[in-house]
Amino acid sequence: MKKKTQKPVDRRIQKSKKYLSDAFKALILEKGYEAVTVQEIIDRANVGRSTFYAHFESKEQLLFSLLGTMNENLLGTMNEKSKDGIDFEMLFNHCADNFQIAKAMLGKKGGDLIIGHIRDVMSLKIAKDLKRDSSKSKSEQLKIYFTSEALSAALVSYLTNWLDEDMPYSSEEMSAKCNELVEKFT
Repeated sequence: MKKKTQKPVDRRIQKSKKYLSDAFKALILEKGYEAVTVQEIIDRANVGRSTFYAHFESKEQLLFSLLGTMNENLLGTMNEKSKDGIDFEMLFNHCADNFQIAKAMLGKKGGDLIIGHIRDVMSLKIAKDLKRDSSKSKSEQLKIYFTSEALSAALVSYLTNWLDEDMPYSSEEMSAKCNELVEKFT
């Protein structure tokens, strides 16, 4: 059977997406995520509205394309240090390496959409770890749901407060605190 080869992405598409992403990041740093509009993104990127909508349905979709790599790592990495599969060290290091944009997107002035998304991703990972035994009763399943939701909210709070306080602890210290918290409940 012949293997399908992926068609290379057109350079014009790559450039347009880069211009839009760069403009969006710059605007988030200046104004915060919630205050940025699609019109401001296309003006800053110097592209037409149709170009924006040819690549993204909304600023939320553009945002999630920016979060793609971190999201893949957060969902896909199974770190031995973390029972629930969340690589907290990667998360905190990524935020430290990209501090200004991370603070603008995830800090107290960041968008609820971003914070909610990361909380949901964490909750799913925690619930998956807690559900290893699929023969759990409905009551036990509900307890897992509540536990994973509460834990993910606490973990996101650790992250947002750490960013808002200008990273008073190292990524390693924060990762250890998160792993310790998860281990208490899983």
